[in-house]
Amino acid sequence: MKKNMLKNQLKFTLSFLLISCISFSCSKFPKSEIQEAIEKVIIPQLDDPSSYEFASLQVLDTIRFCDNIQIDRDHFTSMINSSKKNIEYYKGRKGGIIDYEENLSNYTQLLEAVNATEKQLGETANNIAAFYCEYKFRFNNSHGQPKLHTLYIQITPKPDFEILAIKENEQGKLLNAPGNYPGRNDIEDQLKKYDKLLSLTK
Repeated sequence: MKKNMLKNQLKFTLSFLLISCISFSCSKFPKSEIQEAIEKVIIPQLDDPSSYEFASLQVLDTIRFCDNIQIDRDHFTSMINSSKKNIEYYKGRKGGIIDYEENLSNYTQLLEAVNATEKQLGETANNIAAFYCEYKFRFNNSHGQPKLHTLYIQITPKPDFEILAIKENEQGKLLNAPGNYPGRNDIEDQLKKYDKLLSLTK
């Protein structure tokens, strides 16, 4: 008797957790709003907009602020290592070393800025920066023939639902698509300033 009650209670708990997880996932992915935002962009570009027919919308992945931060961290770390190798190579030779020492200093400061930004964001760094979606729809092409089309789209969450990147008929993550996070504009401005100063010294 007790075993059956325990088994039933366990089944109920697992069912409740499953329903909660599904509800949580759905609330994280506002399908209708994303569909509407995509349609505003793609329908006017079709040969026959009136023939448009929605087929499916599926989230393949979510990109978080911390993912975008890691892309910048990897890039600046790579540039630092490259600068160190070049400094070592040009030691005792004429020219070249000054530029690489300047690069090393600049990219080190940028990496420090990225790490400081992530620390300042705290738990916010885990917030969703964008959804990566597979979007399918039908429409009549220029010959009037119906066609099923697939797009892979990176789009920000609400309130903006801004389309960051689109690829046609090509599955796979949109690597290095515009990846923003709070504080990145300041880092980008700093990078542009360094690039401008470097170009002036050449």
